[in-house]
Amino acid sequence: MGSEMDSTDAPAPWRPYEDDPLFTPQLLQGPEAMPDENRLLGYLDALVARRGTVHTTVAFNAVYFGYDLDFGGYAGGPVDFDAFPHLSTQETADPLPVGAMVSIETGNDPLYAEIVHRESRIDPRPAQDIDSGYAERLVFDVDAFSPGTVVSDARFDRLRAHRRWIDPLGHLHHRVRGTAHAHRRIGEHERFVRYLLGPGRSQLMAGPLPLLLRDEAGPPQMAAALRAALNTIDRALSLLPSLGRRNGYAFHRRGLAHRMERDGPLGGPDLDWLVRSVVRPAPDRAGRPRERVTEVGAFLRALSGSEHELTGTGYLDAIVHANTLVDDHVNEHGDGGALPNGMRIHLADPHHEGGRWIACPHADRSDTPATTEPEERRPEPLTPWEYLVEYEVAPFLRRLPRGQRAGVGARVEYHRLLSRFGIRGDLPDGFTLVRGHSRTRGGATGRDRRPLVTEEKRSTP
Repeated sequence: MGSEMDSTDAPAPWRPYEDDPLFTPQLLQGPEAMPDENRLLGYLDALVARRGTVHTTVAFNAVYFGYDLDFGGYAGGPVDFDAFPHLSTQETADPLPVGAMVSIETGNDPLYAEIVHRESRIDPRPAQDIDSGYAERLVFDVDAFSPGTVVSDARFDRLRAHRRWIDPLGHLHHRVRGTAHAHRRIGEHERFVRYLLGPGRSQLMAGPLPLLLRDEAGPPQMAAALRAALNTIDRALSLLPSLGRRNGYAFHRRGLAHRMERDGPLGGPDLDWLVRSVVRPAPDRAGRPRERVTEVGAFLRALSGSEHELTGTGYLDAIVHANTLVDDHVNEHGDGGALPNGMRIHLADPHHEGGRWIACPHADRSDTPATTEPEERRPEPLTPWEYLVEYEVAPFLRRLPRGQRAGVGARVEYHRLLSRFGIRGDLPDGFTLVRGHSRTRGGATGRDRRPLVTEEKRSTP
């Protein structure tokens, strides 16, 4: 599969519920199995250009739940605000992965948002006041459902200034059960799979996956399919030459280049200073070099004038750009993490305060790990067709013209497909089910894509 795309011949990016779906049986077998892989690549490239830094799990959401680039958000379908897990600064919660869609308590009107970044942080409360658990910073996107849909800029600014539910940067700080070390043994992909099969199951089951699976498929088969889809999307992001990758995130290289050309807060001079601070020795009283610890998030927040740049999802962009520059410097000037200035640099914890870098003398080259970032084990792809109905055209949802509603046949068939997995599902308002042609069930093999029955016009009073 080639990774080069000719922008002059590139089609318009995918439109969810208007165009044929991207989440297909072929997606579960790798990008090379898709009949038109450039549709996926072009959409992902445009998604990152629109949203900034994007984690693989958030890119999965965009493909699965239908993020409309023109609309600037998830365009209905299976996105149900009432099904989102509830989060509060007053409660200790189970950990949620990047990609989870949540309801954040803010008094009378909650904030519905998509988590785009999370990191452990130092809890300022005395140890005796803290139950078992650790503190997290959650960066979330309230514009994931189209700018201004969830909260206006004015109200969001008031919430930031109030500091009761979110901090001045618009981030949520909360307590998480368990220990940070225990949770880090699980990669972000696997954590996301477990979330979708647990707290996020109702939303998962309102999407396309149950339409593709055989009746006998259960949680293990669903988990395998989710891992395969995440693997495909992650590989597709890595195939795009326009994107850089960092710890599961994708970002446009030109965005980082533009940042480095700026002179203002968190522009080139500030990030150059960060890199120099990470790698330079920290002399003791006798002038001998000693260990230096730099926490990227804390460093950036301390810079004068940085608050505006770090507000909301801007924090994620800055964190990923900053860590990428440190890594690039170490790789360019170092040898296994050892620099000519006599220091060895390594990323001790990529999840703590935006990245915890340690620089220490390297008299013994084996004293610190040379790897700056642990690699997450890639999930194994699903065995082709093992748990999938072999459709010529798998069933999928399509948006109806205004004033029309799905016919009885479409509603009955959608309910039947979901009831195989023990859940009740009604077609989202304004959508219909497009028929699938199955070889394994003796269905027709034609490639037309028609609704199950003619849509009915809504009656008007």
